[in-house]
Amino acid sequence: MHTALIVIDMINTYDHADAELLLPSVRETLPAVRRLVTRAREAGVEVIYVNDNFGRWRSHHDELLDTALRSPHADLVEPIRPDDDSLFVIKARHSIFYQTPLEYLLGQHGPLTSTCSKLSESVLPRGVEARQRSQEAT
Repeated sequence: MHTALIVIDMINTYDHADAELLLPSVRETLPAVRRLVTRAREAGVEVIYVNDNFGRWRSHHDELLDTALRSPHADLVEPIRPDDDSLFVIKARHSIFYQTPLEYLLGQHGPLTSTCSKLSESVLPRGVEARQRSQEAT
């Protein structure tokens, strides 16, 4: 069984309407997410970032990362930034699977156990989506 860590919506400028409510929990949880990403990389586990495109339809992952790293809250992105081996999937809305290449990407590696990391809202719906697509999520 193939294992991957999926980091959801953590490459963020935090300049949206509810950001001020989100920032304290991001700051509190970020060290644990950083440890998880570091351990995954050290163990050779694939780290896949799935992120909104911020409504920028001509953007790509490097541009999204650069924008987040130039934002006032870059300190929340830098510790978990993708490295050269990370995979990156851009999504338009809430779902990490719907109308994204993630399902295809995961299918290329056979059965998968994934751990999802997201602070802005519950990962439960993503786990349900994964199960519906014959993926195992924790």
